[in-house]
Amino acid sequence: MIKNIHPDLVLLDLVMPGMNGLEVIKEIRKDHTLDDIKCIGISATVTDSILKDDFFENCNDFLTKPVNLSLFFEKIQKSLNIKWVLIKPSASSEKSIRKDEFDRLPPVSYMTRIREATELGDFTLVEDILKELDKMNIDYSWFNKKIRDFSLQYDDEGILTMLDKTLSKEDGQQN
Repeated sequence: MIKNIHPDLVLLDLVMPGMNGLEVIKEIRKDHTLDDIKCIGISATVTDSILKDDFFENCNDFLTKPVNLSLFFEKIQKSLNIKWVLIKPSASSEKSIRKDEFDRLPPVSYMTRIREATELGDFTLVEDILKELDKMNIDYSWFNKKIRDFSLQYDDEGILTMLDKTLSKEDGQQN
């Protein structure tokens, strides 16, 4: 598949079904038509593995799990020699939060789970939690849309800021 697609960058975990990441990267390195492909190893188990030195040697860079998203983007930037261009939303798109938007907030336990997943950089888990909220009989669509928008941009700071504002409003309503 790599030979057909010829990606600029491959992300590999050491532990994978079938071939492990070390076997995959060695196969890539054997084919000199693929010499320009960069590889970032990403694994939680590699630190305990006998294969770790060989895996490190064959990858261009390495990250441990849970992945720090800022570091992840830095390593992609370095590996591909690219520059990220961040587009800040315009003032008109940053709508202020109205009181009625807080009328239907999910339970604090869900917001806490979203915060924990965000702090781990696990945006898949954030989406799973939002799907749980979508299935409830209460309409949390405004909240879910806002969190989803940030999540799709891997904007952990946006999610955390929104949760802080939301939870402070929630605390204010309870007092």
